Amino acid sequence: MIRTHYSTQITPEMNGNSVTICGWAHEIRDLGGITFLVVRDREGLVQVTLFKKAIDKNVLEVVKGISRESVVAVTGNVKKEEKAPNGYELVPTAIEVLGKAQTPLPMDTTGKVDADLDTRLDVRFMDMRRSQTQAIFRIRHLILKSIREFLDKDGFVEITTPKVVATATEGGQRFSPLLILNERLSLTRAPSYSSS
Repeated sequence: MIRTHYSTQITPEMNGNSVTICGWAHEIRDLGGITFLVVRDREGLVQVTLFKKAIDKNVLEVVKGISRESVVAVTGNVKKEEKAPNGYELVPTAIEVLGKAQTPLPMDTTGKVDADLDTRLDVRFMDMRRSQTQAIFRIRHLILKSIREFLDKDGFVEITTPKVVATATEGGQRFSPLLILNERLSLTRAPSYSSS
């Protein structure tokens, strides 16, 4: 299955249209006769609604095996529903698990359970899925983009230079010695890029 839409591209006016979304299983709620699978993509959330009496049994079995944060692709029909987030829900015709998440998760990405900073930094790939963390990087992106566009419009050229320091500093960095104007300097290299 190939994504046809991000969550923000789907509207209630698309009622009856078939779409495919891809993202993470953000939350799964089984209420007996109805199951809700909330899928999160980079733009937002989509509520996938499975009515147990009306849904294909194979699709229902796939949902039962999904763990939170598993990567899924969902194809279904858009149904206008005022009570649902964004004013619509997706009634699935097919669900595919693209990557199953291991459980238990190292941290909660829904925002219901807070995590210490140490935990968040240790599992940064999970922390980056939190909407608050994403918002910080989206704002940073827009600010840097605006600055670049402003400076570019005035004829500035952006360059990226290596960091040259007078002496080796602490922090696990490795250095390449340089001799510039008869002065011994060091070119820093990040540990992840160093070779042994």
